[in-house]
Amino acid sequence: MLCQSCCEEPPDRDEIADHPHHNLKQTCITRFNGNGGQVALVKYILRNAVQLERMAMDPKGKIVGPLMGEYHGRMSAESELVPEDRNGVLTIL
Repeated sequence: MLCQSCCEEPPDRDEIADHPHHNLKQTCITRFNGNGGQVALVKYILRNAVQLERMAMDPKGKIVGPLMGEYHGRMSAESELVPEDRNGVLTIL
């Protein structure tokens, strides 16, 4: 017996699977600093939360170098996430 899922190539690391979620309506993400995992998560939510009404994102943080983290997070959100927000639900605080 051949297990087909074991033989398939793993998905590309940057590939975000589509799995619609019908219950998520509001979300708030705090301390967003724009690292790759955070960006991928927000893109996934924007693409798959079909009932999403509002997503608030706060790039302010209390980690070492909070001003730099806030700046990088805000710049990442504006350049990488705002274009993905086709429904106008994303607010950057």
